[in-house]
Amino acid sequence: MGIVAKAHLAAIEPSLLSARADVDGLLHLSGKGTLATSRATEIRTLSATLAVQTAKRLSPEIQYNAKLDDVVFRVRNAAAHMGLVDSAELRRAIGSMVRVVDSLVAASKWTDRRDFWSEDLIPAADAAAMEARHDASARLAAKLAGATIRLRELLASLSPAAQATVRRSLAGRSRGLRLTTMRGRSALSVVNRDGSSAQSKKTTEKSTRARGSFPKL
Repeated sequence: MGIVAKAHLAAIEPSLLSARADVDGLLHLSGKGTLATSRATEIRTLSATLAVQTAKRLSPEIQYNAKLDDVVFRVRNAAAHMGLVDSAELRRAIGSMVRVVDSLVAASKWTDRRDFWSEDLIPAADAAAMEARHDASARLAAKLAGATIRLRELLASLSPAAQATVRRSLAGRSRGLRLTTMRGRSALSVVNRDGSSAQSKKTTEKSTRARGSFPKL
């Protein structure tokens, strides 16, 4: 994953590969190698993690999430440096790697996905991507269940009148959710179907409305 990210950066601008504070490396990669005091073989490039993070900043469509996908680097380091492999983490890492690499290949436009993985590996890549999607769905379901439990606990601490108010506010049948963006910040406000806001503060910025239902408690 790190190598593909570095290839993506090199295609944009070779000097992006230079490690921080490596002036000679920056000179070599920017075509000014004759001014460097060290050889090109001594260039220090940025780490794999930083390469993927930088690629994501330059190409936001790359599907990388540090919290979820850094397991790839952790698994690689544990296997390469300590000879330790956890089968569950390995499966997660492979799924993350395939998803990120697929998005890097798409963003870089070097070739199509099938040619990149080759006919021999494309079935394995497809299987890993499908398993990763199933895992993501399972994580979402777990988060929704946890949110439902926490909301129930919150309601239990309120008076009956307050509980009724909260339920009315959350009911998808009579309320909607308006996601309002104000000066780069997102504010979530409950609005009635007639468009009147449940908040006293008026907003004039453009907003999008997303309607949804909530679990009955």
